[in-house]
Amino acid sequence: MSDEAILHDLLSGKQSDVAWRAFLDQYSNHFLKIIWRFEKDHDQAMETYLYVCEKFAANDFAILRKFQHDYKKNPPKFSTWLFAVTRNMCIDAYRAAQGRRQMPRTIQRLEKLDRLVFTLYYWKGLSREEVENAVINRENVSSASIQESFEKVIEHAELLPEVSRRQDWKPTIVPFHEELGQTGSTQPSMEEKELLTWLEHRLGELPKQEKLVVRLYFWEEMTGAEIAKALRITPQQQVYYTLRKALARLRNGAGNQDF
Repeated sequence: MSDEAILHDLLSGKQSDVAWRAFLDQYSNHFLKIIWRFEKDHDQAMETYLYVCEKFAANDFAILRKFQHDYKKNPPKFSTWLFAVTRNMCIDAYRAAQGRRQMPRTIQRLEKLDRLVFTLYYWKGLSREEVENAVINRENVSSASIQESFEKVIEHAELLPEVSRRQDWKPTIVPFHEELGQTGSTQPSMEEKELLTWLEHRLGELPKQEKLVVRLYFWEEMTGAEIAKALRITPQQQVYYTLRKALARLRNGAGNQDF
């Protein structure tokens, strides 16, 4: 479906919930790609995704109506405008989240370099190499001093209950399991890339709504409540019904119909 057709259906007022889910099916992957550029923490990324959904849906899709109102004669490409707006939303959400954070007192007592290393490594999720490069560009310190600071910061941070043991972040690819709500490889010998390709191929068999729910539940690890809120599905139990139906389709090799 074209950008223009999706926008028309969404703002026409007819079957708005169905049109909203079609909108998210079309653009959610792009939203999430933008969000992951700002967030390394999974839970915070999902909060930002919900924030973006709520902003676009607020006040009868007021932001989207603004595009229609402001660009009547010579509109830019809708998807380009949409992703620029999404990026600005992510910046706002990121700044708000950073503003709420309070540096632990034990870290506050450390030197300026240590506090900077803590912020870049634990809060912004940079790798040790990325932290070192960033610090060298900002501060007149040696690589050895940065490594000493790392050891000090890690020693203090791992004693803090509010700071979890950090691991380098990677997007999670979760295969399906026979039982709803569980994960685990159905073919353990398959390489991750081959498994992802297989899943992507199978997802193409699903109706749009089921495909979006499955992606958010398994790939983004959103809860049923979060999915219901983002997609405006009521009651919440309908999310789990949709998941069960989608998994049954995949197991039985059925599909090829729209919602």
